[in-house]
Amino acid sequence: MDLPHGARLQVGAAPHVTWADLPLSRTWASGPDARSPGPWGLLSLSGTLSFAACYASLFWPDLIVFDDQIYLRERYSRINHREWLDQNLTLEQVQRVINHTHLHDLFFNDPHRDSVDPAVVDYIGTALAACWQAGIASRLPGRPISVLYEPGPDGDGMDMPSITLWQHARLP
Repeated sequence: MDLPHGARLQVGAAPHVTWADLPLSRTWASGPDARSPGPWGLLSLSGTLSFAACYASLFWPDLIVFDDQIYLRERYSRINHREWLDQNLTLEQVQRVINHTHLHDLFFNDPHRDSVDPAVVDYIGTALAACWQAGIASRLPGRPISVLYEPGPDGDGMDMPSITLWQHARLP
C-alpha cells in the first residue's frame, strides 16, 4: 500500500500481512500487471452483508453476565457452566474455559485455512483481542478483565491459535 507524499506513519496498519498473498486475492489478481485489490477491495468483490454482520459480532461479541462473571453469548450455556463448576474449577477458570475459542474452528470450512500465512492468523487474533478488550471496557466499565490471544500451542495442548477472556476476582 502506498502512503501519500509526506505521510510518516500508517496508523493501525498491518505491515506484516501481505494482502496479495491471500488465496482470495490471488484469485482476483492475475496477469503480470495485476495488483491485489487490498482488503476492502476483496470485500467489495466477494463479501456479503450477512458475513459482515457475522464478523462484526465476532469482533464486538454479545456478552452475558451471569453470577457476576462475563461470558461470550456464543459460547455460553447454563448446562455447560454447571458442568464446569462441578469439576471444582474457580469462577475465573470456568470463564476461561467457556470463553476459549480456537480461531481455526471459526473458519472450519475455509479450504485455504491451513495454508494461510500464520502472520495473517496472528493479525486476526491480535485484532480480536484488542476489540474484545475495548468492547468489554466500554460496555462494562470498571471490571478487571483480561483477554488473551495465544498464537501457538494453548493450554489444552492443541497447536492452534486461540483467544479467551475472563474477569479477575474483584477485591472487596
